[in-house]
Amino acid sequence: MDAKQLVESNIIDLLGLSNLPEEKKTALTNKMAEVLESRISERVLGELSETDQKNFDTLLQANPSSEKIQEWLTAHVPNFNEITAEEALKFKKQMV
Repeated sequence: MDAKQLVESNIIDLLGLSNLPEEKKTALTNKMAEVLESRISERVLGELSETDQKNFDTLLQANPSSEKIQEWLTAHVPNFNEITAEEALKFKKQMV
């Protein structure tokens, strides 16, 4: 399977878990999303200056919407979407 197919495929299907009950699929998907979010966060924080890290922490303390966080990251990390795609692909490869 090439990278494009891997990116476009549903992780649950790739793992052969499509027959799991919906609540288990949801729990598994949520856990995988947490792991992926952690990996992306780690890489993104490495891209930020100390000042931007402090500004980001301040933003997070205000309990912003996920859209606001996405906007801020896209504005302050020029390759944010690339990082996200790379980490998602690496995660899928590792899981499969």
